[in-house]
Amino acid sequence: MTTPAIFMDGKLQMGMQIRGGPWKTVPLATRDVNPALVFANEHQLARAASYQRLADKIVDDDEWNVTRHVFVTSPNNKDGKTSTAFNLAWALSTRAKPILFVELNFHKPQLRSMLGNPRVRYGIDSVLRGIASGKESVFSLVNDDLHVCAMRDPLKKSELKRFLPAFDLFLAWAKKEYQWIVFDCPPVLSGSWNAWFDKNASSVLLVARSERTPAVNVQRASVRLGKRLKGVVLNGASPVTPMAPPPTEQAVAPTETAAQIPAPNAPRISSQAEVEEPVTVG
Repeated sequence: MTTPAIFMDGKLQMGMQIRGGPWKTVPLATRDVNPALVFANEHQLARAASYQRLADKIVDDDEWNVTRHVFVTSPNNKDGKTSTAFNLAWALSTRAKPILFVELNFHKPQLRSMLGNPRVRYGIDSVLRGIASGKESVFSLVNDDLHVCAMRDPLKKSELKRFLPAFDLFLAWAKKEYQWIVFDCPPVLSGSWNAWFDKNASSVLLVARSERTPAVNVQRASVRLGKRLKGVVLNGASPVTPMAPPPTEQAVAPTETAAQIPAPNAPRISSQAEVEEPVTVG
């Protein structure tokens, strides 16, 4: 498998709509991009290829193709969730087009800081507040087929409860515009995973750290997600071997890590990638 050039001559550009006019490109300094994102430098080709293999598994799987939505979550913070979700969106954009990445970490957004805090006119929070349209809130990144809708300003819990119903209109628009949508969701065991996610997150990819995430947390996350859990990605796993969601009835010791969960017999989609993250965010 060959991996397309991530960016040319060390240059990276964002494309965005300015005041309702045509899209314009603005430069993004690659030195400020978090190295956990595979497009950050030319030394990431091996990791980029591992995400493309993961994208192939998802694109070729009938269950994922029912909705073409990938809700990415983790048991808790510090599992590399945001970088994994974005890298997967990039990989999908080399397989299908167009792709939309949506940041749903409403209270503690990470993506803009990972990109070096570029200025954006509108974000998904602007859409929820009713001051921008879906088209105005997205920008292209890395290639013309990967669009991003990031958080511009964090939302308070009281604001989210008031504005979240507006997200359904955004989602209806996005479904018509994009082949696949990747959602960067809050951790499933956190208070930020609210009733909206329980209702709408129908196809979930769970991210855990191979040698760090407690296995009991992976099991608790699996129980909460139930049949919505379609696959698991272990960050830092080597060698690359398939892993399906852990069986919910299996007892695990509190000291075990995700890497120590025995492979179950369940025939669900298995997704595991060698995606060691040098920076723990998301």
